[in-house]
Amino acid sequence: QAPRRWPWGAPASRPAPFYLAARLAEPVLFARAARPDKAECFHLLRPGQPLWTTASQQEVRQILLTFLINAADAIEAGGRIEVDTTASDSEVWLRVRDDGKGFAASRRLDRAVPFETTRASEGGTGLGLSIAQALAAEVGAEIRCQSDGPGKGSLFTLVLPLLDDQP
Repeated sequence: QAPRRWPWGAPASRPAPFYLAARLAEPVLFARAARPDKAECFHLLRPGQPLWTTASQQEVRQILLTFLINAADAIEAGGRIEVDTTASDSEVWLRVRDDGKGFAASRRLDRAVPFETTRASEGGTGLGLSIAQALAAEVGAEIRCQSDGPGKGSLFTLVLPLLDDQP
């Protein structure tokens, strides 16, 4: 069977079990390098428990990097971006929380609409979250977003299946 490919021709990676916390540091380092002006704002919190999931690690890293870069764009200098993981009985939650601009509840569903951006004047394309949404759907994950309103930060969560048994 031929490997799965994205519509633009790139090969998609295969889902496999992995320890989520072990895959968080690299995207945080990339985000710090991409946004050196806000490098000190990124904080990777230690997980309370080992959480295993099954997904494509490449796509999970890309989604996390999108969350991080968007959070960096939303905060002021000296702001805070936290990355952590937690779980329910059947799901792993990879969360990125910032203390930046936030958004009104009425705009929550606009977050993943292609070309919908609040940063057009700064060069934003509005494609990051729509691509992340497509990647999440491809790996059987879900993206959730919430904010308590403008100026109150935001929380973006990637919801993945929890593996009960470690490989």
